[in-house]
Amino acid sequence: MADNGMIGNGIMVGYRITGSPGAAHTLIGQLLNVDGLELARAAVDRTVHSANDFERDLPGMIRMSPLHLELLASPDELVGEGVVQEALIDLLLAGTTVEWRIEVPVDRAKTKYKGYVFDGFVRTWKHGKPIKERQVYEFEINFDDDSFDIEAAAVSAF
Repeated sequence: MADNGMIGNGIMVGYRITGSPGAAHTLIGQLLNVDGLELARAAVDRTVHSANDFERDLPGMIRMSPLHLELLASPDELVGEGVVQEALIDLLLAGTTVEWRIEVPVDRAKTKYKGYVFDGFVRTWKHGKPIKERQVYEFEINFDDDSFDIEAAAVSAF
């Protein structure tokens, strides 16, 4: 639940197979940090050189930055959070695009969450440097979708 998450205290991240709306999302536990939830529109130069000294841009395509997840590692792939972490590595190896869901609490009581939903794939996995005697896994998720859905605040879908 990322009590130290950069997006906010209590953030939750999960995934499910794309195109299976009835299936539950698999919640990723032992989440230490989430970084990179950013949309940016490209600026396309449309300057026409003339007596006007100002350059002009028009809005280009939108790019979503990679999403970085840092987890407390559970190397045992047969029990607990290790099962989910091993599944993330398997998604990377298979090159599978899945639906990602990020929930950010909108109140301190964590009764309502704003949801962000998109399709993406696991691009990188790294057994990171130990932090304060803890092993960590680092994953990078890249965007692979036609849209980015922002849902109204509601109770958690997890």
